[in-house]
Formats: sequence, C-alpha cells, structure tokens
Amino acid sequence: FAHQDGGVHIVLGNIIGGAFSPGEGREYARLVRAAYLRRQTAAMGARMVVEAVSRPMPEILADHETLVGQLYAADGRDSGAMRTAKEGLRDVMNTLDERASLRAQGKSVPTGHLCGIDEVDRLVGGFAEKKLYVVAARPGVGKTSTLFQMANGFIDQGLKPAIFSLEMPEMDVLTIMLGQRISAAMFERLGDHYNGCSCAAIKAADLKEQEWAELHVAGKAMIQSSLLIDDRRHSLASLRAEMRRAVKVLGAQVVLVDYLQEIRNPAPPQTPRNMIVAEIAQGLTDAAKDLCVPVIAAAQLNREVDKGTKPEARKPKMSDLGESAKIEQAATAIIALHRDTHPSAPPESRDFT
Repeated sequence: FAHQDGGVHIVLGNIIGGAFSPGEGREYARLVRAAYLRRQTAAMGARMVVEAVSRPMPEILADHETLVGQLYAADGRDSGAMRTAKEGLRDVMNTLDERASLRAQGKSVPTGHLCGIDEVDRLVGGFAEKKLYVVAARPGVGKTSTLFQMANGFIDQGLKPAIFSLEMPEMDVLTIMLGQRISAAMFERLGDHYNGCSCAAIKAADLKEQEWAELHVAGKAMIQSSLLIDDRRHSLASLRAEMRRAVKVLGAQVVLVDYLQEIRNPAPPQTPRNMIVAEIAQGLTDAAKDLCVPVIAAAQLNREVDKGTKPEARKPKMSDLGESAKIEQAATAIIALHRDTHPSAPPESRDFT
C-alpha cells in the first residue's frame, strides 16, 4: 500500500499532515510503538506457554531473557547493555572533575545522595547509585522512623523518593513524616522548649497554631517532591517489578523499603529461613544495580543483643542481623541503631547512637 501511493514517507506525511499537528504526530508514534511492544509481549508469552512443555527450562529462560532485553531496547529504556571502557572512563573522569571542583571551592565532596542526618552522611559519605544500604535495629528502637527521616532529607535535597512500606499503612507513613518536618521546623524556632509533634496529635488534629502553619508547609514540600508510597505486601518478584515502575516510569531517584524481613519469597516448605532472606538481600542488591538508584532497606536485629549483661555486649553488631549473614555481604553499608533500654542502663546511654 505504501509503495502504490508513492512510498512510506508520503503515507506518513498524509497521516501527520491531514490529522495531527507535529506534537500530536509524536504522540501517535508513541502509541504505534506501544501497540507494537504489546503485540511482541503477547507473542512472547504465547511462545513461552507452548515451549514450557517441550523445552528445558534453562533454555526457555535464556531465550526469553534476551527477548525481554530487546523489548527494553525497543522501548528506549536502558537494558543494562555492555559498554566500552572509553564510555565508562568518560563518566568517571567527568565525576572526578566535578568533585575536584568542589574540593577547590572548599566544599565537601559527597559520593552519593545526602539524607540530611549529619552523622549518617558523614559516615556513609552519601548514598550512591547501584548500592544497597541497610538500617538495622531491634524492634521499637526506631529504624522505621529513621528511614522516613531519611526520606524527608532526600526531599529537602530536591530528590524524589519511593517508599515501600510493607508493614505500616500509608496514613501512618505520611503522619510520621509530617510530624518529623513539623518538629524540625519548631525546634529550629523554639529550641529545647519544644517537645515535638507526635503522630497521635496530627491524627487527632490536636495542633497548636504554629504547628498548623508548619503542617501546611510540610505538606506542600512533600507534594512538590512527588513522594511515592506503596503500602502493599510484596513478594520479592512483585517488589522488584514495582521498584522498576517507580524508577523507570515515575522517576523515583532513591528507593526505601520497610522492612527487609517482611518481603515474601515463595520457596519449598523445607527451605531454611536464612536462605530465603539471603535471596531477598541479593534481590535488592540486584535491583539497585539494575535501576541505577540507591536502595535503603530497614532490617530487624535478632533479640540476642538484648541478653547482654554489660553495655558493650548490648551494642549491635553486623552479626546480629536477623536470619542471614548474606545481608552483611550484600549491603554496601549497615547503619545499626542503638538505644540501650536495659533497666540497668544509665540515662545518657538511652540516646540514639
């Protein structure tokens, strides 16, 4: 048909010129490409159904992994293709030039995104792309609050965080983050005379006049950041799929997961729990590398740390991470929170370290 009318260029020209403005033509092209990708995906699924009963599974997975990569390339997304050393070194040198310029100006040189918690930023040096970080603590110490405080810090840096809260509903996530922002603003104004803004006070709408004003400021900042929250339960596979959507489609720049041991990973009944957690930790590391963003996951320490009779014995260690030493291997850094709540502990040791 195209050749009979004088070629594909004339046909496209008639379509664009007769029905669309140039901007609408680009949208039409996008729809055509999307329809093509859907047809290819459907064909791949149908082929997999047929081959599942006749071919070895490793061959099927290898072939279809290649096809998925081709679909990503056709969709204009980064499929993790191999690059030359020249391309990689160009990025390295550009990054080093930027950091050298900051040093020459007497400024600090972060190697990743800053979370706004000074001690954490100093120790970690910034949260780098393609890395997994773990915030670990016993139940009730504050790992979830710390994770959300980091999210607030990323918002203040102009970043778009995505929070996957597998345990806490969305309203609680938002009220904690609002309370943190209100408290920070009020502390800056009133100092130690201010006792903080609790989630209970926000939910009960029991706020002072100044707190109401700061609530609106806090809400506006969170809206402008386009903060993303997913409070559903997830398996590792569904979590990785939603993380990909959050980053590739919705533009998230850092991912926070609360918490690691709550991620489901279907396995045979006799599979040891430590092997399941190991696979989850590795899956989060792989997701960080695949999506080119930092992934920060909360993790629960086992309760053995509570049994120490001396203060030094009650301080958390990496080996206290619940159920899997693999978390130690998978994470770039582990941030262990400590608050000594033992009855014999002196008051000064009850603060966070």
